[in-house]
Amino acid sequence: MIREEINEIKKQFNKDTNVITKYAGCYVDAEKNIKFMTKDAFYSLPEEDAFKYEEIFRKTLSGAVGKSLLTLDFSIDEEGADTPHAFLMKLRESRLDDELILGIFQKSY
Repeated sequence: MIREEINEIKKQFNKDTNVITKYAGCYVDAEKNIKFMTKDAFYSLPEEDAFKYEEIFRKTLSGAVGKSLLTLDFSIDEEGADTPHAFLMKLRESRLDDELILGIFQKSY
């Protein structure tokens, strides 16, 4: 990913053009046990909380490519069924509506 692409993504994180419609999260303790899971509409957050999340999203895209920003390269062979790439695509396509896929993601990472 190049810096221009990252900057374009960062521009999407504001109250007028925010592309985030839902969010999901979980709290994991020191023993890697999930204690709490949540999923909700992003616009249901109070404005102050939504602004804080938008700031966090922008900050996650700060830094140097290859240093604090990593590129996940998938070869053509890794785009088949039952691969990490296929799983991430299913998660994206589900728009966080598939509880099974979301649960697997939260428990495996």
